[in-house]
Amino acid sequence: MIRPMFGVSVSLAAARLAVGCGGENGGTNPLLVPGADASIDASVDGTGQGGSAGDGSTGGAGGAGGSGGSFMDASDGPGKDAEQEDSQAPQPCMPGQTTDYLDAVMDQFHKRFYVYKDKDAAGNHFAARGRLGDSSDGGSPYLPSMDEGHVGPECEKGAGSCIEAQFNPGGSVTWGGWYFMNGVLDGNQHAPIPNWGDKANAGINLQGATKLTWRARGAVGGERVKFIAFGVGAGAAASPDSAPTLPRDYDTLSTDWKTFEADLTGMDLSYVLGGFGWVSSAAENGGNGITFYVDDISYDKDTTADPRFLLSYETDPTSAIAFDGIMRNVAFTYDNAVALIYFLSVGQTTRARLVADALVYAQNHDRTFTGDRLRNAYQAGDLVLPPGWTPYGVAGTVRMPGRTEPSGTWIEDAIQVGTDTGNMAWAALALLAFYESQKESKYLDAAEKLATFVESNCRVDDALGGYSAGYEGEERDSTGAPKPQTKLERRSIEHNMDLYVVFKRLAALTGNNDWNQSAAHARAFVEAPELWSASDGHFWAGTATLAGDAGPSIEKSVVPLDAQSWAFLSITEWLTNTDRLRALAFAEAHCKVDWGFDFDSDAKAIWFEGSGEMGVLYRLLGQTTKLNALMAGIESGRAPSGGFPATNSAELLAGPDNAPWWIYYPRLHVGATAWAGFAECGTNPFWHSGQ
Repeated sequence: MIRPMFGVSVSLAAARLAVGCGGENGGTNPLLVPGADASIDASVDGTGQGGSAGDGSTGGAGGAGGSGGSFMDASDGPGKDAEQEDSQAPQPCMPGQTTDYLDAVMDQFHKRFYVYKDKDAAGNHFAARGRLGDSSDGGSPYLPSMDEGHVGPECEKGAGSCIEAQFNPGGSVTWGGWYFMNGVLDGNQHAPIPNWGDKANAGINLQGATKLTWRARGAVGGERVKFIAFGVGAGAAASPDSAPTLPRDYDTLSTDWKTFEADLTGMDLSYVLGGFGWVSSAAENGGNGITFYVDDISYDKDTTADPRFLLSYETDPTSAIAFDGIMRNVAFTYDNAVALIYFLSVGQTTRARLVADALVYAQNHDRTFTGDRLRNAYQAGDLVLPPGWTPYGVAGTVRMPGRTEPSGTWIEDAIQVGTDTGNMAWAALALLAFYESQKESKYLDAAEKLATFVESNCRVDDALGGYSAGYEGEERDSTGAPKPQTKLERRSIEHNMDLYVVFKRLAALTGNNDWNQSAAHARAFVEAPELWSASDGHFWAGTATLAGDAGPSIEKSVVPLDAQSWAFLSITEWLTNTDRLRALAFAEAHCKVDWGFDFDSDAKAIWFEGSGEMGVLYRLLGQTTKLNALMAGIESGRAPSGGFPATNSAELLAGPDNAPWWIYYPRLHVGATAWAGFAECGTNPFWHSGQ
């Protein structure tokens, strides 16, 4: 739920109150929906479902089922409610463009096994670099490190970045090259080192692959390069490649991109150390130096049956915006939670299971923590670190997101590796939905562990009540020794809305009344008079208290849209609460931009995720006129791929302009895609049971 800030200091990130996690993708069939009367509205997912876990003292969410017909829609004129509109049952939610987009995002790194797709791409493998050459003089300038994030006219148009490689014979250097190796990583290392066959249990199993494919071109044409793979440690090391060096002659490159292919039929690929490489020599190039380019190195190995996370944003590898580098391989837990619920809502149980299994695996295979929490983000692509990679001595750990600095240093973001209560709540909601769908206890157990972590570590017992925002920062110092993460003392109203639903659903599913007490504690914060502007009729974001402050102060620098919309999606009996519904009117008056909604009350640009949230709310309220106009606008922003951008603006500041909590860019994003799908389907993800 907390959005890490990029281009903004960590100190500002620490002041960020949790909200959603951006997104973009909408409908399957046309997003316009026909009128819905009160009886249809009662069946919209999230109303009746809420009743099963609702607050018994108030009738819970169950009483909200037919409420849409009694709510006045000002746009339809005085006295006209949803029951008076022309009625026709909504089309059933079926897989279509929205689903196609999410499917493609989920499979983009698993239909082929990539050695290199783009710089820091989540699907890349063989991350260590082994230098080849005939002399200790084989460093720069004779054999400089490859530029694996090269952007320029030499790269194929539309292909993002490519690899620029050079060989400059001179001195005693007559030949040289590079191996793309799996390598090994141990202790507090942040990047793998080459393994020339000396370390056991460090090879990748590529059995089943029959072809290795790559693309290459020369800078001026005529460059002679020999492309290689396998054979690392052959005849000398204790644990060499299982296959001999790829039998291949030198290739002559032209200035046009060409696809090269190696037949792997019959080769033993059960233990691969060197997944790709190249060598060149002075003799082959008339004593001259060469520059050439390589891209799209991959094996024809399908791993789509593996549990995994979806990449959150479709970034631009050619962009100089920091966001595009920092978000290159990031799979936010929140985005994957809403994707899981969306998959359930359209009957894609197999895909939902893969994400659910990824969440459970991540919870139980952290490099430091022991099964009680999740991180805010992981890396898309492979779920698990490769063989031979054992950070802090732990094998089989889940992959963390990060990026490679120009110096070669691996960097992780303090917020991405943190644990925010809102993200834990959404993961729990997704796991509970999958449990209710499949009745397999491990998913309920995983959700309850997350809730227990929040209850044990984030509960605040003061006059406001509720739960604090969680933790951030790396959990190890530079030596690898454990250190405490930074506790976030602020409290978010959205986090506590999320937690209220988690706790109520757990109480209903486990029969443990303690979870009802936790739900009451979260709701007490949401309902605190200090968090409600009685004069303007809206919810405040939460408290802005940081460690060391004397006491909680209410965050009033901005009014987020989803603090208003989520109030009704989480506490659905408020759908008939005239006073609380003033928050909807506030959002329409202060967050509305053209056909959609901004992130907050400065109303500058469209925020697609929040617009989808409002679409779900309009469905629950039966406000068909507003819903149709909103969904037509969302549909207008759909990309050819079926996804939606986070915003329609070149840059959308979320939060105060002088210190934004988050900056959105027009990049396709899973979270917004899922929310547009929820609006299309009539799915309230807070209460969706997976049925």
